[in-house]
Amino acid sequence: MKLLILTQYFPPETGAPQNRLFELAMRFKAMGVEVQVLTAMPNYPKAEIFEGYKGKKYLVEDMNGLVVHRTSIYVSRSRGLRPRLVNYFSFVRSSYRFGKNWEILITFFESPPLFWAIQRCGFQIGSRRN
Repeated sequence: MKLLILTQYFPPETGAPQNRLFELAMRFKAMGVEVQVLTAMPNYPKAEIFEGYKGKKYLVEDMNGLVVHRTSIYVSRSRGLRPRLVNYFSFVRSSYRFGKNWEILITFFESPPLFWAIQRCGFQIGSRRN
């Protein structure tokens, strides 16, 4: 069976989601599943591409026998809505060209809560405008 895990965040970045996904991938691999990961160049938590990954548009690396494909991403330290959306969609764009030869695709996208996005657009939640 061929499985692709698609996620914007993956080790060597630090954090609980990154660690859980790595462990999940390794467990599937141990069960005999052909697992590969498609992720962005590491940049979390400093909003800066890590050394060794800077200036690269695409990279394939081996992490404990796990094939990890890394694609480019727009990184900004700004907390504004527009830079965040450009960040998310730049990963979507750079990963789109990746092959579709998978039996199973698991996606993990960490994005801002819907109400945060609505509020940032200037809409009032729980009140009426006349």
